[in-house]
Amino acid sequence: MSLTFTEKEKRAIVALIEEHCDPYLSRFPYARYPNEPLEDWKLAFTDLPSIQPQTIKQALGWHFGDWQRKSLSSAHSKTLSLFIKAWPEFLQGSSFEPDQVFSFWQSQLSDWSRGFNGVSFLLHLIQPERFELADHHRIQAMMEILQAIEHKENKRTFSYSLQDLEDYNAFFKAIYPKLPYEQLNRIKLERFLKAYGNRHAYKNVSTSYVTEEPIKPMLLIMNF
Repeated sequence: MSLTFTEKEKRAIVALIEEHCDPYLSRFPYARYPNEPLEDWKLAFTDLPSIQPQTIKQALGWHFGDWQRKSLSSAHSKTLSLFIKAWPEFLQGSSFEPDQVFSFWQSQLSDWSRGFNGVSFLLHLIQPERFELADHHRIQAMMEILQAIEHKENKRTFSYSLQDLEDYNAFFKAIYPKLPYEQLNRIKLERFLKAYGNRHAYKNVSTSYVTEEPIKPMLLIMNF
């Protein structure tokens, strides 16, 4: 059974996010997670047999935080290699239902802590309407928020399971429409949860350090 929330719990979560959103997004690594290629990959992954190894490498590299880096960490590089190697066998599957996708890749990926992140992203690319953009940072953030509001499921621990993803989807879909950022609700929540779940990484960073999302150039169209 997926997570459920009362209206009071939703309001408590929204209040927590509003309180912390700007401070955490002021440190979000925007240059490592540009949104534009993500939208392109969602379109590309509607045709799985056409996906080339380079696309898998680029997409998963983005999700692992290695966007446009010349070299990957050895752990990420190994996981990417296993994805690419097993891709032809994956395409031979009779179904791409979430439980079968999850089961197949769990049998292929030796480092499941990183493999879980990769499969979570793959499910998002294949079925973006059903699966939100997720990884262990975002799910950890969700679990800490459940503890903060004393939700009935506040004793949950991270298990790297499909149930974790299902619960995260329920959490995300319940909360993002309630946020006050209008058309930015979804992307702000995605980024906030990533930063909040990974906040320990910034403990040694100066409090004066801030980031800004790059301004996208505008294409001016003139009518004659």
